Amino acid sequence: MLKRIIFDLDNTLIEWKDEYTLNIKNVLEKHNIDVDYMVIDGVIESMEVKYDTLSKEQLYKDICHKIDNKITMDILDEILIGQQSLSEYDEKMIDLMKYLSSKYEIVVLTNYFTYVQEGRLKHAGILPYIKKVYGGDIIPKIKPDASGFIMAMGDNIATECLFVGDSIIRDINGAKNLGIPTILVDLNDKYKDYKDKKIKSVLELKEML
Repeated sequence: MLKRIIFDLDNTLIEWKDEYTLNIKNVLEKHNIDVDYMVIDGVIESMEVKYDTLSKEQLYKDICHKIDNKITMDILDEILIGQQSLSEYDEKMIDLMKYLSSKYEIVVLTNYFTYVQEGRLKHAGILPYIKKVYGGDIIPKIKPDASGFIMAMGDNIATECLFVGDSIIRDINGAKNLGIPTILVDLNDKYKDYKDKKIKSVLELKEML
């Protein structure tokens, strides 16, 4: 019997939009720092590929290496705090989370900073329906390592959980390796040949569960 749904966040619960990256540009311009904001964005994106764990100190070190120490830790903090509002309030998503949380425990497993993702979920209006957010800075190793999935399962066994995410490698395969049933979210028809359970939007879950 299904007891807990484990969600990925980006492009699963919250669609990432290109304009969100301008948050970095705005902070740099505010402090008159002449750096290509896309370089910093690239360093942030590379963290889950380069490392098993997420660390703000390591992120800062990698950014400084790329841009010749042109920002301070305070400016990085400002960028990360600004990211907490990078989401949109969606009544349909709130209705979905109300419905799902009335039947199941809802948790989020994400490779990014916990406090940033909690802020984005709060800004979107759906944090009250989520029991716990497991971020890349608090899980032993980021997805697809088994440790994060095991933590997100809580006291449940694998077959009592469902994982919903948008990455086959990091989300779906990571969950399947532990025997957790999965649903792939394929927003842009990226995985046309995928044969297992797949949806285009998490909003479809209301009819499925």
